[in-house]
Parts: sequence; structure tokens; C-alpha cells
Amino acid sequence: MPNVLCWDGDDVVLREVHASYIQLLADRLGQELGNLHANNGESGSRAIALLRSLPESAFERFISAPETSCRLLWRASHTHEEVADFFLSSLTAELARAGDNVNSPARDIWTALGDFCLRPDGSTFSAPVLLGLPPLDFDSPYATDLDLSGRAATTLVPRDRLDSEEKKLALERLRSAADGIRRISPQVHQFVRSFTKVLILQRDPEAPSMFASGSSGQFVGRSVLSNPQLPSVDDVDVAEGLVHEAIHSLLYMQEQQKRWVDPAFYGAEKRTHSPWTGNHLPLRPYLQACFVWYGLVHFWAMALAEGIFPPGRVRERLVQSMSGFLDDSFEEPLVTYGDKIADELLAAINRIWTNIRDSVEAVT
Repeated sequence: MPNVLCWDGDDVVLREVHASYIQLLADRLGQELGNLHANNGESGSRAIALLRSLPESAFERFISAPETSCRLLWRASHTHEEVADFFLSSLTAELARAGDNVNSPARDIWTALGDFCLRPDGSTFSAPVLLGLPPLDFDSPYATDLDLSGRAATTLVPRDRLDSEEKKLALERLRSAADGIRRISPQVHQFVRSFTKVLILQRDPEAPSMFASGSSGQFVGRSVLSNPQLPSVDDVDVAEGLVHEAIHSLLYMQEQQKRWVDPAFYGAEKRTHSPWTGNHLPLRPYLQACFVWYGLVHFWAMALAEGIFPPGRVRERLVQSMSGFLDDSFEEPLVTYGDKIADELLAAINRIWTNIRDSVEAVT
């Protein structure tokens, strides 16, 4: 993984992780269809028929969608009835998006990616599409009901949607950021496209003056940008958010296939703090941060060399990315909890730390 995040052009590991993850989802989908058929034969048969009707590209959209993977990988969070309804409604919407004639639904139904809606009157809604970026979701219930703080399953604080001018501004920033990433590194650009399954953009009334990005291990591949409409937000902020959350997605996919820490340490108990932000963290997010910031160090170093974004802003982000590795507290969690962390993972993080320190020593 440290080699992958140097963005040196070798994407074999990336393709292997992604392919293994999709295979995991396919296996779980088969199990879920069997359960669905056993509990509700009619719904199971309908879901299978819809899946068989989907074009291959539409099937890939459905199975890798974060809303789908959540229901497949975190099964206890949803009843059989809820899963059946999600399968039938989202698959029907996906077929309609692909151009098939389907019966008008009794209520609005959305694709699993939240980028297309079929309404009872037969009309449709499609989210904006930007070349070189994953599907965007401003308006589906998956976006508007999302709790941005991570405290709950659905939002605790009602929020207004971005208006048309704010959406236009957010889209322009996204377009410019994505173009900058592509010019810096086609590999990083492709990585963002592959590992970000949907990009959600929302206003955050709890932090109305702050831009932030976020993701969740329960919704693999869902990247959230909060307050992209703010005047203070620039292409550098958006580019970092895109790369930052795509790296998390890669790590979530890998972690689904092999545990990182002792099961007792997967809880939300805050055991350490981030040497990059100072925030108190559970152990697992700290371990992920080591990889995320390492990938950003190399991305911003490339950006500085290419001169794509304003150099002052790039240097600022490069310094921030490196800061945690040079902080005296970096090693403390690795020493304290080393016997709870998978050996390969611990070795990889120590290699990352050594690489950064060696690089700094080489230029000082």
C-alpha cells in the first residue's frame, strides 16, 4: 500500500483490491437474493428478473453503490422488507435510467447512486454529470437525509438544499479541481473516478462557514463535500477532498477483506488523537489517516512540481500533509496498541513513517 500511494504508475494492487471487493459484493448479493427468495418468494423473483434485465454497466453501478454495499455488508442494519424494497425500487429506477420502459411507480424511486429519479407521473430527474468525475448527488434522500456529523443514521438538523447558483458554483469548482488532478497525475485522476462511487454535495448548517469532506466505512465509496458553495472554498480544497476520501474508500475496501485491528478495537472509543488535526480519534481512523496523509504528501509534491494549482496553497497543503508524520506524538499509538494491530499493517505504517523522515532528512 505505501508504494501504491506514491502514485508511481503501478496500479496492479489498486485493481486487485477493487476487483476483490466487487467479488465480495457479488457473493453477498447472491446470498441476499437467496434470503429474499426464502422470506418473500415474489420479491426475490422480481429482483432477480430486474437484475437480469440490467445492462452490465448498470449492474456495476448498482452493486458498487454505497447504499447497496451498506445493505449487503452491514446486513443487521436493515430488515428483509427494507432490503427488498430497496432492491426493487433502485433496480427499477436503474432500468428506467438505461432507457427501458417501466411502469410508473407509486412514489418517487431513485437509483442506488441517487443520480436519477423516476416519478409517479412518469417524469424523470437526472443529476448533473461532469466528465471525469463520479456520479453526483445533490438531491436524493440519500444525500438530503444524510447526517453530516456521523452521529446518527439520518440528519438531526434540517438543512436547505443548495440553490441553482450555489450548485453552479460547486460544479465549476469540481470541474476545475478534477481537471487539475488529471493534469497533475492521470493515475490519481483515474483512482478518484474508480474508488469514489458517488459524490454527495450538501450545505452543513452545523458548520455553516467551514468546508469539509467525509466518508464512512459503512458506505464504501461515498464521498461527501460539505459547503462547497462557500466563497472561501477553492480548487485546492476540493481537489484534496476528492483525493482524501478516495483513499479512504480504497482502505475501506481492503479492510473488508482483512481485519486491521483486534475486533475489540473497532469500537468508537477515542484512544488517541490525530497528529495532523489534533482531533481525538478511535484507533482505526488514526491508522487510516496514516495512509491518507501519506498519499496526499505525494500528490501535493507532484502538484508543486507541475505548477498546476497556486504554489502557495500547494505548499500549505504539503506542509499540513507532512506535519503529522513529523509530530513527536506520531509513534505513540503504534507503541501503545501495537499488539492489537495486524502485523502487516503495522509494518506498512512504519515504512511510511521511515520514508517521510528519510525524505525530510535528505533535504535538510
